[in-house]
Amino acid sequence: MDRKMEIVRILLKIIMWFLIAEFSCNFVMQTISYSFYKNAKKMEDISATPQFIRFNDSLTGYGANLDSDKGKVILFFGGSKFIAYNSVGKYSAKFDCPFISADYYGTQESGGRMNLKTMKQTAEDLHDWAREHCPNSEIVIIGHS
Repeated sequence: MDRKMEIVRILLKIIMWFLIAEFSCNFVMQTISYSFYKNAKKMEDISATPQFIRFNDSLTGYGANLDSDKGKVILFFGGSKFIAYNSVGKYSAKFDCPFISADYYGTQESGGRMNLKTMKQTAEDLHDWAREHCPNSEIVIIGHS
């Protein structure tokens, strides 16, 4: 009986250390990943001039072709160095309809704290803003990572 309990104790210790290692690695990778958004700089080699937009008290971003009425609006979600300014500056010239991108909460000029929940909230809030400001437009969502 003591031998079985010792085996169970050893297995539990292995599982505990494995979980500690997993959570630690996840925390480190998440911190590194989020730092790409928080510390990204504005690109200079852009093909369009982004216009600053304040979507609500905490959420900001950029857009282009905002006066266009083509029946569509593009919501763009960038990855790593493609903050809203860079995304709009690099890609909006390829389209003739409104092209809008938000900086995730907790990054650039958007307030709050960046995490998976607030990244989702950014997408929902940007969609709601587009629906309110472009009510007759089809919303097209594009991402880049």
